[in-house]
Amino acid sequence: MDEHKVSPTHVSKEDMISQGHIYDDLSSAESKDTTYGSLVYKIIKELRVGMNLTSITCPIFMIKPRSLLEELSTKLSPHNFTYEITNLKTSEERMLGVVKSTLISMSSTPKKGINNMKPLNPILGERFQCEWNVNGKQFECYSEQVSHHPPISAAIMRSKDNKYVSEVTTAPKPTFCGNYIQVSVDGSQRTTLTDHNEIYDIKMPPFYVCGLVWGQSRVELGTDLTIDCQKSQLRCDVKISGTKITGNISNYNGQELSTITGDLTDKIFSTKQDGCEELIFNGKHEMIRPLVKSLLEQDDMESRRVWHKVAFAYSEGDFDAALNHKCEVEEQQRAIRKTGMHHDYVPKWFECVSAEGGEPKYDFVNN
Repeated sequence: MDEHKVSPTHVSKEDMISQGHIYDDLSSAESKDTTYGSLVYKIIKELRVGMNLTSITCPIFMIKPRSLLEELSTKLSPHNFTYEITNLKTSEERMLGVVKSTLISMSSTPKKGINNMKPLNPILGERFQCEWNVNGKQFECYSEQVSHHPPISAAIMRSKDNKYVSEVTTAPKPTFCGNYIQVSVDGSQRTTLTDHNEIYDIKMPPFYVCGLVWGQSRVELGTDLTIDCQKSQLRCDVKISGTKITGNISNYNGQELSTITGDLTDKIFSTKQDGCEELIFNGKHEMIRPLVKSLLEQDDMESRRVWHKVAFAYSEGDFDAALNHKCEVEEQQRAIRKTGMHHDYVPKWFECVSAEGGEPKYDFVNN
């Protein structure tokens, strides 16, 4: 590589100052998938059913102009009630709190259309960091691209007193299935309530990008969500059909303690065996805005610096320029892989631990 060539991820100080406002709201720059039917068909013609799409270039209209690492922070972000889960008195109440938090994080996945649905693939060593102030309690999130082949991302969100901890290691696997794409997510996800020594293992459903050839284009969740806590010997099983959900919380003896019913885009209720009903989600949850360092304070491997040129072009509605900048970053990564340097990469914030069931798992190391 030409050492004098400007890196495609380089952002000048002037641009950092003048263009940093775009991260206040990127939703105003949305591409419309209704005009891209011929492009989708052209791509589909080159695919085979069962093909792994990890290395396939995604059309720009399907791209969400931010990194998967930042997207993970949104999925893990705390809610107004998050810290209170640690103070609930019974294990059943705490399980319901974790279930509520998980369902809210899932509620943003189902959507009409397939534009702006795929975040940018992080480059090896890319990192994202943010914080939240929620009702006087401080939370922080660290996420990092710990492997590129296969692509694996690791993230942790925790209260700064470490009483509430959510961790995820994710290795998305998109597979072409004809009229839809199935995105299964290998890896692990868990929430830990430290004071109670409770670990909640969460198995998320896959999601589907539907209507590629015929029918309404949309994004749907798969059918099964499970949350299991060995310490309390409680388990939650949820079935998903479209946006409708039905499920229950039960103990390891099979005794049902409560049911969960509702709609991920509307209201969700929990009903105990005595008939007492509780609204756990009203469909109008507002995400708490994270605190993120300015571009000037970030280093070259932090997500918003890596993808700034793409995000800015996108915010300006210049999708051709956004695609060009995206390709430049990806080409730089391919050049690095050819040198073999990626084999020597050691993650900054995470370390690989023994795989569980053959799936990747990385633990946070506080360096």
